[in-house]
Amino acid sequence: MNIKILISKSILILLFLLPINSYALDSLGSNIIVGKWTEIKERNECAETYEFTKGDIAYSYSGKQITESRYIISNNPTHKGFYKLRDEIIKDTGGNDCSGTNANLVGSVAKTFIYFKNNDLYICFSQSKSDCFGPLRKE
Repeated sequence: MNIKILISKSILILLFLLPINSYALDSLGSNIIVGKWTEIKERNECAETYEFTKGDIAYSYSGKQITESRYIISNNPTHKGFYKLRDEIIKDTGGNDCSGTNANLVGSVAKTFIYFKNNDLYICFSQSKSDCFGPLRKE
């Protein structure tokens, strides 16, 4: 078989086998979510902080609970203006979070949507701005 044809077929097979993932990872880590984002819960003045690193690791600080997770965020917003965020918890220190619960969240996967407004971050459970919490302010 001709080597050019073999290489072309190999490339096509690889492209076909690559997962079509709507949570495309920005491998350079230069996406807009990188940094530390905090919201103060008014009902109990408890701070929730989300820290997204340039890699694929994020940390969440909520009350006495600290979690570490792997995250993937889409490179571009959807047609509705939301970025898709997938977050899987890999470590959990335990302790009560801002809602008062003490659950081990290791293995939990959250698929959410985020948008930015006036340099603030909002985390949403669907692509609706009425289904969000925030604002989270960048430190």
